Amino acid sequence: MRSYKEYCKITFKELMPIEMFMRYVTMYPKRFELLLNTNMNLVGYGLDEYRYTEFAVEYTPDDEEYFGDRGMQVSIYPPASSEEMHQRLSLSEYYAYLEDYANCYLANKSQEEKQRIYAKLAKVKEAFRHAK
Repeated sequence: MRSYKEYCKITFKELMPIEMFMRYVTMYPKRFELLLNTNMNLVGYGLDEYRYTEFAVEYTPDDEEYFGDRGMQVSIYPPASSEEMHQRLSLSEYYAYLEDYANCYLANKSQEEKQRIYAKLAKVKEAFRHAK
């Protein structure tokens, strides 16, 4: 896994779907809080119909969108990318991206903002711990 400091500086063509998604999310820090708010309920987050995340627990095996019984998936479609892209991650891998961005973003923020974001991250981590 590359850190946010690494992938925020490379071109979109070189990004993995999760890195591309996190770059889109982090263009506006309030989006990151919205992402955490939905993720703590094991619900995916969509920027729009072209860029979104989904959790395996949101689907059953008979759903057309079913991609397995564990983890999460990032999906990015044109025009947000040059081609359709999907990436599956375990919840721990995905959490590492969330935590990495939070650590970079919060480096120069107030103590109050740090506490608010880290409290939300803790709720996400707890939800992931109880999920498949």
